[in-house]
Amino acid sequence: MQWSIMVAFVLVGLVGNQGRMVELAAVGSRIAVIRLVAVPQADTSGWELLRTQGMMQFVLVAKPREADPAVYRRAIRALCKPGKHCFLLFWSDRRQVPSRMPMTDRQASAQVASYTKNPATRFEEMLWNCRIKNDPQTCFR
Repeated sequence: MQWSIMVAFVLVGLVGNQGRMVELAAVGSRIAVIRLVAVPQADTSGWELLRTQGMMQFVLVAKPREADPAVYRRAIRALCKPGKHCFLLFWSDRRQVPSRMPMTDRQASAQVASYTKNPATRFEEMLWNCRIKNDPQTCFR
């Protein structure tokens, strides 16, 4: 008696960068597209994640938008996961974003903002370069 075994699986993955998700089914050597659905993407207008180092995420903000709080809110919403510690550092000059730590004095003075959130202690803080938002309570030089 001969047994034949049929293997079936479903593969889900992103297609391109338009936020479309495709679900493929494979049976033996045949593959068929089951469905193509739109997946909402984060609004990245005005900012770009350049790199991460440990828990720190280095974000570039478009120079003309560096004083626009909405750009930072969008980046925070997209990059910070609920219930997780989040540490974002922002620059508006790509050349000044550090490739490693510690950063130079020049890179530190070019930083435009930072955001820290620790859900365990409920600490949350947005600090601005005083050049961007001159408030002694929330700015750094």
